[in-house]
Amino acid sequence: MKTIFFLLIAFFFCGLHLFSQISKKPLVAKPVINAPAAQKISARVPNADLVRLQKAVVNIVVGDDGKDKDSKLSIAIYVTAKNLSGGDQDEVCASYKGSTETYLPGENVTIPTNLNEIAYISGTGLPSGQQKLADREVVFSDFSNGGDIDLRFQTTNDVWKIKSLTVSLFFDNDPVTPYKITWTNIRLSHDTPAVDLHFDKNFRPIQLPIKNIYKGKTNL
Repeated sequence: MKTIFFLLIAFFFCGLHLFSQISKKPLVAKPVINAPAAQKISARVPNADLVRLQKAVVNIVVGDDGKDKDSKLSIAIYVTAKNLSGGDQDEVCASYKGSTETYLPGENVTIPTNLNEIAYISGTGLPSGQQKLADREVVFSDFSNGGDIDLRFQTTNDVWKIKSLTVSLFFDNDPVTPYKITWTNIRLSHDTPAVDLHFDKNFRPIQLPIKNIYKGKTNL
């Protein structure tokens, strides 16, 4: 009887050991997925000299102080081009002539702009005396040094607070277009009738103090 009992105990432990070996899964290291390195926007656009700017749209969210009807806003979007002397000059690539519409606090306003041709140096392989300036459409590579947004506000006694201003740049045959650039907390008035907003070559806003380009004041 004792022999049978011990045999049963032995079979029990053998079966338990065999089951544990079958059910136990080998440890496998989880794969490490590295996030792709951030790449410059210009690297995602092949033939940047041929990728044409299709349109530029400005969106404004009005703050707690709106724009009066007798006030006028004009917008110009600049890129940097080379002049015949080899220096840099700002060229307007898109603009909005402005209107006298009333913008109420909290209102969301979309403003289309008109595209402009910009000057470039024709005949760069020729002697400087034979080179000349010609006009062409704006292309992606024109933003290789970033750009500027110039706001001009004509008013007598109006104060207009802009909660946010977003510029959307659309390019032909570009899978990641549009490029949206947003600035916040802009204040325009008779004392601050013009501000200059900057963005870098990766279409990121440069949030510097906004300077009044006429009077050298800081728009806070």
